Amino acid sequence: MLDVKKLEIETSRLSEREQRDLEIFISEAHFFHEILLTDLSQLKSGSRVIEVGSGIGLLSLLIGSLGLHVDSYEPASSGFGNMAKFRALVLRCWDGPTNVSWFDSALPREFDSSTPRADYLVAVHVLEHVPQPLQLILSSTSWTKFDGQARFILPNYAFPYE
Repeated sequence: MLDVKKLEIETSRLSEREQRDLEIFISEAHFFHEILLTDLSQLKSGSRVIEVGSGIGLLSLLIGSLGLHVDSYEPASSGFGNMAKFRALVLRCWDGPTNVSWFDSALPREFDSSTPRADYLVAVHVLEHVPQPLQLILSSTSWTKFDGQARFILPNYAFPYE
């Protein structure tokens, strides 16, 4: 539910490189939203979803527009400096429900254990960026309910979808 006219105005202020990068991130968010819809449609309205490595935040917003509450975590490691800038732009152009809580420079394990566990966790293109990917996968069990699900999506550069 991006306002296309606002998006055109906002992106016209970016460099050509930033415009290309943002276009890729927006396309990926829509692509992975479609991939996840089967899982997400099984969740009850108001269910909690954690997105780890939310980048520009568009996937979190799309998930939230389904009536789900999203805790969106972006650790913002080096090399991802434009993520906050692009997220601010996306939020200015977003015309829909915003059922998202934003947590920058953090992972769920860094928060109080009294926080309710999630029904679903998703991490898209994240494991290849963390020093201990297995630890992230194992930690996800403490962030999700006993009957919750976690989906880790990894890039397949041998067969790119773009």
